[in-house]
Amino acid sequence: MLERQERRAVEPARAASAARRHALPLAVGAASLVYATLVVTVASRSAGADTGADLWLQLTVVVLVCAAQTVALTARARRPAWCFLPTLAGTCVLMVVTSSRTGSVTPAYLAAIVALGLHAQPALRTTLAVTGVLVEAAVQFGLLLQHDLITVQDTYAFAGPLLNIVLTYVVCMSVGQLVAQHRLRQRQMLDELARSRHEQERATVDAVEAERHRMARELHDVAAHHLTTVVVQGRLALSHDDPTLRDAALEAVVSHGRRALTSLRHTVTILRTDASETPPVHSLDTVGELLKGLEHALGAARLATEGDLRSLPDAVQLAGYRIVQESVSNVARHAPLSDVEVVVRRTVDALTLEITNGPPRHPGTGGGQRLGLTGMHERVALVGGSLEAGPTVAGGWRVRAHLPAPPEMESP
Repeated sequence: MLERQERRAVEPARAASAARRHALPLAVGAASLVYATLVVTVASRSAGADTGADLWLQLTVVVLVCAAQTVALTARARRPAWCFLPTLAGTCVLMVVTSSRTGSVTPAYLAAIVALGLHAQPALRTTLAVTGVLVEAAVQFGLLLQHDLITVQDTYAFAGPLLNIVLTYVVCMSVGQLVAQHRLRQRQMLDELARSRHEQERATVDAVEAERHRMARELHDVAAHHLTTVVVQGRLALSHDDPTLRDAALEAVVSHGRRALTSLRHTVTILRTDASETPPVHSLDTVGELLKGLEHALGAARLATEGDLRSLPDAVQLAGYRIVQESVSNVARHAPLSDVEVVVRRTVDALTLEITNGPPRHPGTGGGQRLGLTGMHERVALVGGSLEAGPTVAGGWRVRAHLPAPPEMESP
């Protein structure tokens, strides 16, 4: 869709460029015809010449030369040499026929010199410019000598016409160079704009992908914990014959169902707003409540904390809590009723978490897709920490996380 829109936007520009490429030679050719015709007519009448055959011959030559120069201008961009040489030849023909340079230097000839400075390579541009100066000077000096307007002995008489020719080339080619530089800057700006747009589109795609990962991680952390507890407690309720234990398990199912709804509502609120502006619902101070809520799905649960946990930044608080939550949820899912030990240790510049469980005492609910472990790695990476997880010698599982929390990161 985007490529189609870009093509639709480019097609009018290409059409306008093609129209401009063909309209310019026609306009310059028409101007050359009008200019040369007026100059030849005025010069003939001022000289008192017969307005018969000589004038019509000159006008015929003017029309043919201007037509040839107009056709040559169409190749100014692709073949600047093929554009310049015919216009130079036409100018020399007009100089011979009219015996004057004034009416011979047409707008088409000047446009060809400008195109030479605009499109030709430096070596070719220099060669053709020198050729043009020499050829035009030779024709003009020949006419001046033929009409006895200058003499060979008067070397200073050659300086004026030669300077006129050189200035014509210098000015026209300078204009061409200025236009070339302007177009080069335009192309660079367009390339930079296209590159910036591409980078912006890529950044947008990366941001959307990152947001998708964040949403998946939050929903998994919230839903997996509570729903795992609901499943485990439901299985325990079905397996208990004691009505008291069965009722307690069902009450735990209802309690965790309500907590799941509350957590999901809060997660949706975070995803709809800026997460950095929304304080985390849970912190490491509530890990005890987390373990208490899973007391029917776990065996003996022991919590040990060291250091001041309240001064941790919110990002580290939430990451630490989610790691503990996911770890004990995995214990409830894969090793129900096993003993769990949670150690939360705050040092001067880091937070260390260690969650260890013993071998399962009850069959688990299945292998899973390891999304929880992936989510824990992502959370740890976001705060610049590290995480290790693997089986223990006793047949259980251990999760170790190291989250940097230097003093300058502490919450005020």
